[in-house]
Amino acid sequence: MPHYDANAITVAAKLGKVDILEWWRRNQGVFPLKINYRAVAEASRQGHLHVLEWFYRYSRPSVPKSERVKMLYSAKAMDWASLEKRIDVLDWWLAKSKVEPKEDCLKLMYSPRAMGWASRKGHVDVLEWWANSGLKLKYATSALKWATENVHLDVLNWWKN
Repeated sequence: MPHYDANAITVAAKLGKVDILEWWRRNQGVFPLKINYRAVAEASRQGHLHVLEWFYRYSRPSVPKSERVKMLYSAKAMDWASLEKRIDVLDWWLAKSKVEPKEDCLKLMYSPRAMGWASRKGHVDVLEWWANSGLKLKYATSALKWATENVHLDVLNWWKN
């Protein structure tokens, strides 16, 4: 059997190729799925909602175990969405944290990097999303430093207000 690793799934997710992901899922009896946290993070970073939906749909407990995939993710998914100004992806994560039944909810994970990177890139609308999300705000002093270094006066004013 040819050697392969989790990069196969990660690359397909990054490129938005659900047909390739689906091939791997359907053939996991021959080629066991190797998935890491980066696949979902890359889909979030690239704005591939259809890939996130694929992972979500096939990771639910109601899916037969032989057809199920693991939806492994970390804070990078929301952090990278913030970095790349993917508000639609942030909305998706927030919505999936509130679905019924509760066993289908996704636990939100994010870090101070989310608001820090939004500040670094001048994404005031992403900062607004976080402020209006109802989630606990996580940030570090680097947010102001990066906004200053990148001359984002609008971001500095946002933090002031």
